[in-house]
Amino acid sequence: MCRIYKASGHPDGQGGPAWFKIKGDHIYKATGHPDGISGPAWFRINGDRIYKTAGHPEGGGGQAWFRIHYDRIYKASGHPDGAGGSAWFRIVK
Repeated sequence: MCRIYKASGHPDGQGGPAWFKIKGDHIYKATGHPDGISGPAWFRINGDRIYKTAGHPEGGGGQAWFRIHYDRIYKASGHPDGAGGSAWFRIVK
């Protein structure tokens, strides 16, 4: 299982405990997330794109919220803050 930590581009700064964990092609909130752990997955991975699921507070569907590039996660065009910028998260195995 991989864990996802805040990176330098995240508005709350980098570091701290893992915010998310990856199980298969789904992403769940981890104990380090400010809202606590999640039951249903918040996101689904499809290739190098990350999409909201029905378990996300805003519901599923729509454009990709994030994109994966190597071990970094960046905002994609579907994110409310728009695409680009520095990596928001890093993936650690």
